[in-house]
Amino acid sequence: MRSAAHWPRALYGAGFDVVMIFEAATDESPETRALLRSKLAGRNEVMDAMIASLDGKLRVSVREAQAVYRALAAPGVYRELVVESGWTEDDFERWLGDALERHLFGRDAISAPLTGQPPRRPRPVRPS
Repeated sequence: MRSAAHWPRALYGAGFDVVMIFEAATDESPETRALLRSKLAGRNEVMDAMIASLDGKLRVSVREAQAVYRALAAPGVYRELVVESGWTEDDFERWLGDALERHLFGRDAISAPLTGQPPRRPRPVRPS
């Protein structure tokens, strides 16, 4: 589960601006929308495969687990917690792993507390 929590952190940490461009591209040309759908489908396939590999170990159905993972790891959640609220990437990854373990396996996750440091100043959001 921890590697499933690390994957979105690595993806978003490497180029969150690009992710946000794709998220904002829904009003663009048909070609741009097709590219966006393709990238999103690829991301979802990777995420779904990670969860499907846990079949038989989950307390919920694979389909529900996949939906929960995609929802909790969505770019908007990362943006709210890391960019807007000043969480560190480590905090995000730890929270995501804990949340997934609680929901998918029904167990309390044991991990270090969030950093508790004062939030960093949010990065300015570039106008579209």
